Amino acid sequence: MFDIAFLDKAAHWVNLIYLVLVCLTVATSVVVVFVSYQRDALGGTDIQKVQRDSEARIATANQQSADANQRAAALNAEAARAQAQAAAAALAEAQLRKENFQLAAELERERNTRLQNEQKTAQLPAAAPTAVQQPPAPPPTAQQTPGAAAEAQNPQPSAEPRVLSAQQEESLLSGVRQFPQKHVTMVELSDPEAGSLARQIAAVLEKTGWQVFISPVGALVPPQYGVICTHNAGDAAAAALIAGLRSANLIVYDRTETVDQFQIIVGLKPQ
Repeated sequence: MFDIAFLDKAAHWVNLIYLVLVCLTVATSVVVVFVSYQRDALGGTDIQKVQRDSEARIATANQQSADANQRAAALNAEAARAQAQAAAAALAEAQLRKENFQLAAELERERNTRLQNEQKTAQLPAAAPTAVQQPPAPPPTAQQTPGAAAEAQNPQPSAEPRVLSAQQEESLLSGVRQFPQKHVTMVELSDPEAGSLARQIAAVLEKTGWQVFISPVGALVPPQYGVICTHNAGDAAAAALIAGLRSANLIVYDRTETVDQFQIIVGLKPQ
């Protein structure tokens, strides 16, 4: 039999130990809950940071993609403009080739006509001088060719290179100065004599405010001779320029067609 006092003490210590264990359990639970909460809070912060970083990277990637798309659109537009310009240049080249063939045929007809006239003149016997006044020559009729009419207004070719004197330049300036801001395309050959004349005419026109676009060409096939002016009907500026060039003793062929702008071809020097 145990002593009652001993049992009371034992029961007291057992209860005390039980209370201590319960307190330790409760404290441990509180610590575990707190640590878990802190861990969850830190984990949520990290997740939010990762999400923000991901959103920032996605936004940067989207902006870069938009910039790339914009640059690609600009490149496509530039390529389309280049293709349009190439097509326009090819069309202009085809038109120029067509005009060259037409001019070659016209020049050949005019050359044949001039040779025939010279042969007929050479075959005529020398007439004795008389005091009888010859009747005036009849005016040109509608049966005369345009080439013959143009030839009648042009001087005969000379052996000297075609160069405008200072007085001729001033005369040309005074004739076209009343038509400022005129657009003209100047076809310049690689031939030294023709190229020099083309540059001189272009410099004179630029002094009057004309917009001169130089189109360098190595050679024309078939070859073209003289100064060939192609313009729309009723172009007063073209008419003034043609008159000024003819007054400078240049052989000028006047062609009236439907064109985008006044065109001048400074061909080879007529033989």
